[in-house]
Amino acid sequence: MTELGFIVALEVGGFVLALTLARTAAVREPGASVYRVVSALERAVRSFLGRERGAIASAGLLALAAVAAVYALLGRVELTLLVAAGLVVGASLCAVCAALSAALTGRAAGATHAASRFSFNAALATTLRAGGAVGIGTETASTLGALAVFGVTYLAEGGRITSTQAPPGIANPCLVVTGFALGAALAALIIQRAGSAYEVGAESGRGRATFDANGDANDPRNPALVAGLVGDHAGTVAAGSAVLFALSATATAAAFSCARSVGASPGDELEAAALPLVVRSFGMVGCAAGILSARADEAQSQGLALLRGLACALAIALFGIVGGSYWLAPERWSFLAAAGALGLVAAALPSSVALSFVDRRARPVREAVEAMRDGVSAAFGSSIGHALPRAFAPVVGLVALAIAAGALGERGMPSGGAQLGTSVFALSLLSLAPYALTALSMSAVARSARSTTALSKLDAESEWRLQRLDDVGFAAAAPARALLVTACTVAPLAVLGGVLVTSGSLGLGRPAALGCATLGVLVVLAQAGQAARAASRTAEEVALEVRRQLGGAEAGGQGYTPSYRACEELTQKAASSGLLFGALWGITPLVLLGIGLGIVYRVGGSRLAAAALSTFVATAAVTALGAALAVEGARTVHSGARRLARLERETAGRAAPIPEDVLANILGIAAGPAACSQALLVASFALAVLELLT
Repeated sequence: MTELGFIVALEVGGFVLALTLARTAAVREPGASVYRVVSALERAVRSFLGRERGAIASAGLLALAAVAAVYALLGRVELTLLVAAGLVVGASLCAVCAALSAALTGRAAGATHAASRFSFNAALATTLRAGGAVGIGTETASTLGALAVFGVTYLAEGGRITSTQAPPGIANPCLVVTGFALGAALAALIIQRAGSAYEVGAESGRGRATFDANGDANDPRNPALVAGLVGDHAGTVAAGSAVLFALSATATAAAFSCARSVGASPGDELEAAALPLVVRSFGMVGCAAGILSARADEAQSQGLALLRGLACALAIALFGIVGGSYWLAPERWSFLAAAGALGLVAAALPSSVALSFVDRRARPVREAVEAMRDGVSAAFGSSIGHALPRAFAPVVGLVALAIAAGALGERGMPSGGAQLGTSVFALSLLSLAPYALTALSMSAVARSARSTTALSKLDAESEWRLQRLDDVGFAAAAPARALLVTACTVAPLAVLGGVLVTSGSLGLGRPAALGCATLGVLVVLAQAGQAARAASRTAEEVALEVRRQLGGAEAGGQGYTPSYRACEELTQKAASSGLLFGALWGITPLVLLGIGLGIVYRVGGSRLAAAALSTFVATAAVTALGAALAVEGARTVHSGARRLARLERETAGRAAPIPEDVLANILGIAAGPAACSQALLVASFALAVLELLT
């Protein structure tokens, strides 16, 4: 238990740091006009996220019914109560973290606006503190929550922290942690779906109102201005925070599940779970150090600040991998350390590809710019054409590195080494996720701060600082999203490592496994399609509201007064409708899967059922990863080309954004992330079932 105590100490320290960053992120007060908008933004974010509580509660009951049905078929229905306890705690904490994160970054946007009057570094520091509070705070809250429910259950069953006697089994504590992960994944799916629909709808409405030759949507006369600001935080920040919370909880549950299959006794199981969790905690420490070390000024390339922070995070994470392996597995430390280093390499693959999409000299961006300037309607098709083949390499590389990590673990420890090696690999990759969410939150804060320049007079130098900060945030957001997308699909790998190393155990030649593989592909694509439909419906309703307000009056004409509240409330209502129906699309296939697995278990035994379940999770994860990376890459190329070409100025006077803008947002903001959230829900549900099959 000493190792777990060390992990708790690191996570508590990170949580305290997150609270400190949150306090210092909003110390500067903006002007009166910006303060009113920021206050309205905070109220709107709280109201919107409050609408999702009922959907989360209803979906939780449906998920528990699905788990109870599967456990009944497996003859262990009494264990449903353990999963239910963890589910309630996980869903509640996930929703709270998302709401607090969005409120914090909304307030930090006003502080960044005020800090831009002093220096670029002051504005950058404010955004990084807010982003760091979100990233570090979410990861530590998730880990501490999972360890807390594990510890409470462990102590309730007679376990002792400082006892020389043999500890009790950890099967029931692992089930509670699995329920915690399931609740977090379910809440993340609903929050992400609602937030993405809101963000797409707000962007569609904000882009339909232009009032000058520059076609600037950040104008006080724009009815969707406040809705767009809310979308930056309720969509990007709240959804990202919920997803990070869920994937961290799922990875923790997977690490404990992997340890159960590796250890010969409860003591060995706890030691086996400690190594990957220590690696991730050191990664969190590295992310915190990277956030604190980022500095920049007007005289240098501002993007280097984030790269220096990332280099610091990588160095400390690598130190944690080597040191943790030597401490906890001295006889085979080199193999496990190599597996962890491969995890850091795997984290760099999708991020590097995404970073190439924002390079203004890159071929995809140049071709998209030329297509837009020539009036080609298939400009977004060109972006997809470049993104699809480039999304293939990270997927193949990730699978190859995971197999290599499992092989290294098996070589160092023949019995259970494959699972432990891939567990270390997976959590090493996930250890950089807090830094990714920091960059994503920083991007949202910088964009909101720039949007508020129309509401308050700033000198030219301050406006340049906010514009440059927005550009840096845009460049940082692309690799950050790619890393979070990858992390969502890698989270369950810790328990499926042995399946990836020994391909025969997938059971690909058996009808049950093939059926599960087909279901895994379909459930991910169906959820992505439903999210795209919800986002397009919201975009259409908001666009109609903006058109209604602008109708009958000249754009910016005398006597015209926009109704921010009407537009924002309509966006809330449209984005919140159908959430439970969307959750049903995610849960119903899991019910069918559970019934099918129960039948397979009774006919073919636990080994065939586990192989079919593993195939289902693997195909769902690969499908989600490939689809999400492709559409996100296409959206990044398209958005980068729009920034470079300044298309708004070239198409002045148009009443609506070009169709490719709306399509790019629907696919990149709504469909792709929904596929990853569904894969995360699939993984957490599979862990709950796999606990009984192993």
